[in-house]
Amino acid sequence: MRVLSLKYGKSRAGGHFEVQFDDDTILTLDAELVVRFQLKVGFDVSANLRAEMEAEQERLTARRRMVRYLALRRKTRREALHYLERLGFSEAAIEYAMAAAAELKLVDDERFAESFQRTQQRVGKKGPRAISHELRMRGVDKELASKTVAESAKPENQRSAALIAGEKKAKALKSEEPRKARQKLQMFLMRKGYDGDIVAEVTRKLLGENDD
Repeated sequence: MRVLSLKYGKSRAGGHFEVQFDDDTILTLDAELVVRFQLKVGFDVSANLRAEMEAEQERLTARRRMVRYLALRRKTRREALHYLERLGFSEAAIEYAMAAAAELKLVDDERFAESFQRTQQRVGKKGPRAISHELRMRGVDKELASKTVAESAKPENQRSAALIAGEKKAKALKSEEPRKARQKLQMFLMRKGYDGDIVAEVTRKLLGENDD
């Protein structure tokens, strides 16, 4: 097939060309690919060369979409992979985009886990069990998830964090019947992801001993 025309245009992604062939088909390529493949009007393009250009364009598009996606908020490798799969990119394009993201340090499960742990502990007042579970759900492997929460899982650290998490809740429960208040506080702290013995200890400290 032969190139009939090259029409330049611009979009949010940057400069591109609409390459029209003599079989009435049009292929949109990034400007850099037009230069790389030395396309010009009258240029003969074999089926193999066109397939190569289409594959290269898909790889560049996948990389662009990945960078844009990860620039908004850090994600795990699995989340990034699933994002590209949902968009329908080929396996080769996904591998290319993932490698590029790793090279740019946009995908790093260890850094993601550390940042996620700090945020969930500081803002969400969550305990190590809940944080570890959420990391696993996002695709962080079990060993890394456990390593990430190891420090906060120490009894003394859990105790101080659970006290902070439970103080406001305990104040809101002061008007409740004591037994019911203790049950509600315990359930609250358990949902936050603290160990059972820590929950029991903190509940006693904040609401007193069980009268039963």
